[in-house]
Order: sequence, then structure tokens, then C-alpha cells
Amino acid sequence: MKAAALALLALALPGCTGAGGDPSPLSATSAPTTHETHDWNGDGILDRAAIVEGDDGLILQFETGGPDGLVQSLTLQDDGSLLYPGVAKEGERLVLTQLTGGTTAVASTHSFAWDSTLGAMRLMALEATLYSRTFAHDGLEAVWDPIGGTLATHTLRLRQGGGDQAYDITDEKVTAKPSAPIRLEDAPSGDSLLPYPYGD
Repeated sequence: MKAAALALLALALPGCTGAGGDPSPLSATSAPTTHETHDWNGDGILDRAAIVEGDDGLILQFETGGPDGLVQSLTLQDDGSLLYPGVAKEGERLVLTQLTGGTTAVASTHSFAWDSTLGAMRLMALEATLYSRTFAHDGLEAVWDPIGGTLATHTLRLRQGGGDQAYDITDEKVTAKPSAPIRLEDAPSGDSLLPYPYGD
């Protein structure tokens, strides 16, 4: 299990600079809690991605630079549980990280990249890990590759005995999960890959 799945995700991540030009202003009225700027669509003008407060809660908002910028918004899951969202740039990808839940939590990572055919940001990968912060039960992890059409899953089996409690990876399998291109605003939540067999 990735160490990041057990860490609280930061609310503020540093922005970075990309190609020349100013990023477009964000459409949402509130200031972003965390943001990144980069020329994701390769037109020489900075684009911006941010976590902002929308009418229905927090959203990931992506805007291309320039006066006629494209806006894509993804409403983040918030059912009253903890929510620690952040955005970062990894190479040419925009990465959204979230942590939701209580003692049973789900850490998820969405990876997006510009698709010139769609003319929009597209989901490239989705990873999700369900685990117990108190090591009360087993966990699950899933990695979906919508481009290659595969879903890899495994069980995180709680290790019993002395020493630090941790998980062993068991029951690994890969199944087919093909998908048409998924735009940023249509991306599913990490929870959609992982059932909740353990309750709250």
C-alpha cells in the first residue's frame, strides 16, 4: 500500500510556472484553496487548475488560458466526511488527490492530461485505496487504467502479531474495464472502484 494512502493530504500545494502568459482568472467567486498553473494544452498560455468553493461544495476547476478559455469543473465528493483535496502537476499530468471518510477512509488519486482530439482534459488513471486508520479491518486497493481498459485490484490483508501493524497485499487480479474517453468533469469518484464491506 502506498505510504501516501496513510498520510493526510495537504490542503495547500505550491503552484508552479509553465509557458509564458498569464493564467485566466478563475470563474468561481472564492479564492482557491490550492492551485497549479501550467500550459497543459500546449498553446503557449498558462492554464490553471484549482480547488475552489462552488455552490454545491468544493470543486476541481480547470481553465485554459486566454480570453476564450475552456472551463471544466468536477464536483468533489463530500458526504460530510473528512475531505482533504489537493492538486499537483506531475510531468504533463494534472493530479487530484483526496482523502475521505472517518476511521475507514478512502484515499484516491485522479490523473488527467490534455486530449487534443477532445479539446479537453481527460481522465488517464484513477487509483483508490480503502483502509482502516485504526487497523481494525482489511483494506482494498484498485488501479484503473481507462486508456488500456484494465482494472487491477488487490486485498490489503491486516497483518496480525507483534511489531507495527500493517497490511500484506493478497488476492491480486487484473480484469477488463474498457471505457470511452472520460472528460475531467465526468470522472467517477475513487469510491466507485471500491465497495464498502466494512460499514462506517
